[in-house]
Amino acid sequence: MSKQTPGQRRNASRKPNVNAAPTSAESVPARGSFFSQIPLDVRAFAVWWLACCMLFIAANPTQVFDPIAVIPLPDNSVMAGADAWNPWLSTFDSLRSLFIWPTWLASVIAALLIATLGQRMVQRGEGVAAIAMVAGLCLIDPYDGLLAGWIVYAAVRLRDRMLAEPPLSHAMFFAIVGALSAAALASSLEATIPLSVLAVVVGTLILQSIRERRQTALVATLAAVLGLVASGLIAWQHGLLAALLRPITAILNRPPATLLPSLSVPWQAPDFGWAHGLALLFILACWWRWVVARSPRMADGAMLAVFTALAIGSARYSWLATVAIACIASSQNFAASQPPSPTVARRWRRAACLVALLVLIAQVGLQRYDVLSALSSRRQIDPQQWNLAGPAVLQNLDRAANWQLQDDRGVHPLVVSDRWDVYGDFYPQYAMIVNDWSSWREHRYVRSDGQWGGFGEWFDQWNPKLVVIEAADLATIRQHSLDSPWKTLGIDSRRVIFAQIDDRDASGPLRESAQLLSILEIPRPAPNVDFEHAIAFGGPTDARRIALVLSALRFPYAALRVLPNDNHLSTEFSRTMALLESAHRTLRFTGTPSLIDQSRALAHSERLLGRRDLTNQQRNQLQRAIDALQDVRQSSSLIVDVPAENDPALQSLEETAREQLMRGDFGAARQTTAKLGNNNTSLLLTTAATLSMSPPESILAALQSADSDHDSGRSGGLAELLFYRGSLRLETGDFRGALQDFTRSLNSTPSPLQRDLISAFCSQIAN
Repeated sequence: MSKQTPGQRRNASRKPNVNAAPTSAESVPARGSFFSQIPLDVRAFAVWWLACCMLFIAANPTQVFDPIAVIPLPDNSVMAGADAWNPWLSTFDSLRSLFIWPTWLASVIAALLIATLGQRMVQRGEGVAAIAMVAGLCLIDPYDGLLAGWIVYAAVRLRDRMLAEPPLSHAMFFAIVGALSAAALASSLEATIPLSVLAVVVGTLILQSIRERRQTALVATLAAVLGLVASGLIAWQHGLLAALLRPITAILNRPPATLLPSLSVPWQAPDFGWAHGLALLFILACWWRWVVARSPRMADGAMLAVFTALAIGSARYSWLATVAIACIASSQNFAASQPPSPTVARRWRRAACLVALLVLIAQVGLQRYDVLSALSSRRQIDPQQWNLAGPAVLQNLDRAANWQLQDDRGVHPLVVSDRWDVYGDFYPQYAMIVNDWSSWREHRYVRSDGQWGGFGEWFDQWNPKLVVIEAADLATIRQHSLDSPWKTLGIDSRRVIFAQIDDRDASGPLRESAQLLSILEIPRPAPNVDFEHAIAFGGPTDARRIALVLSALRFPYAALRVLPNDNHLSTEFSRTMALLESAHRTLRFTGTPSLIDQSRALAHSERLLGRRDLTNQQRNQLQRAIDALQDVRQSSSLIVDVPAENDPALQSLEETAREQLMRGDFGAARQTTAKLGNNNTSLLLTTAATLSMSPPESILAALQSADSDHDSGRSGGLAELLFYRGSLRLETGDFRGALQDFTRSLNSTPSPLQRDLISAFCSQIAN
């Protein structure tokens, strides 16, 4: 034995003081601290839940107060009949208000589920996969899969409990399976997902009882009873089998993408983004864990294969299928793994919170004006304000659930809804009918497939009051902007609602809508004007989309008026399209190119086409508008308002400058205008060449120096200059000044070539 020193003996003889307070180096919480009394698992879960809530807010910061139905509303469409099966709870009208929640409340409930899965994944040693899963699921649209996701989680936990020691009694097990199955059928159209997991769980129990030769007869009897009940429900509940086959028919019998874009593969869906990529990475990580496991369960591999195919095969099922995979991968029986230390687990939680906070700050920062506008301005037009009653034809059936929520009185039932289990065979025909309406092919004709086309007979049968078109379908909106008997009734950033002018009930709302659009285009005194009866402006993002709709409806000044005052790419694109539409209008009505509008449009187009962040769709749309404008211009006149005594050399220079401006060659135009004299035409050409990218107020200020005095030597081109000055005043909202300039232009000699358009403007201002 080694001898101790005297110092060691003295230290050993000292007894620890149990009543001593902790030193500064010790991190022992106070005994009365509130947080110290909360279990560590609960605190960890709270951190994950907070991260999920932040991500949910970041996903839709402008829609946190919008209502959603956590249990789908019953299908009341015109053609549904008795073929549509609905979740049992949705058939009780008295309970409907209990199932319609604000988005923030549904997000809180969904965050509880995702936080639970994230925490369990970290406990299994998969921190990176957990963060990818949490971020992906919080940013992907659940598409009515919230309650089904919870039932899937409960089913997987039931399997874990069944495989644990001591196991559940078989009677209790089948009772819970029956309760979960009933909950799935009562609350979700996507009951197939939780029911398939429950079927695997029951199958696992049957195999286990056969392998262990324990109560095999009892298990087989209870499983047979459960199967008989399921068979009886399918036979008794009409349409239930078709509803249970929804995940299969969504992929194998995929409807046209124009009707249900959400059923496309994720990378072709409208809302595809990096969140789907994170979900895919998480799925790959789960597969890797299963492959490298020492003794992987074949049942887990089968479920992974099924849900992976579903997540990849349809964007609508991406969220629910990924939740199912997360439930399986977070199970304690999935694959053996080494749990992390408390310090590592804490670091993963902090990383998840940091990622969520950064995403929230970025998203809210980018949409801060939209968020503020959502609190004070409507983002959707309300169809019930027009007091119409009758069916509605919906172009994009992904909007069906939202339409049903707005139509809480059931006065506008859809002709066809998004229930592909009911209308799957009719969807191609319905898509053709809507396409015929968009192209205005009313009467019967033979399609390329040999079938009869034409929407007239179908519309006579349905007698729709409203037709709802996507706001992004600018071609259809423009098609119905002139001679169509269907006119615009309401506009928001998602859709444009049309009604028929022959409908007596709709005549009043249509007149009001036309008046409001006219006043927005040509301002004039009009008391008690409420534009939100026809347009739901929303925030800046909504306004940019609405501006494109107004340009398609041939209201370019209205489009420019609603645009936010910023340099955002979408704002610049909408502004350029409005300027092109204004140039088109002048060219159509007068046969003469609009010097100011076309030069501004071409200058903005040139700058916009040089931007790398311009999408291919925007680039093509812009190029088509420019080409159409140039094609019409080739047959138009460039010489306007030229006095007979004009110098031929000066006139030739002016024609050259006009041609250069109409081609968008502004550098050459500036050189040419520098050689012009001091008159109204040279002032107009110089302004167009040098200020084409300036705001309308600056261009108007430059044209203010024009004088009507004939003795000043600057009377040539005055009528044309006054027309452009009046147009700029209209654009800026000065209708009184515009009326004065237009009147002076009409009274000028010689009369302007734009006199018909000027007279139309004056008539609208006066009325």
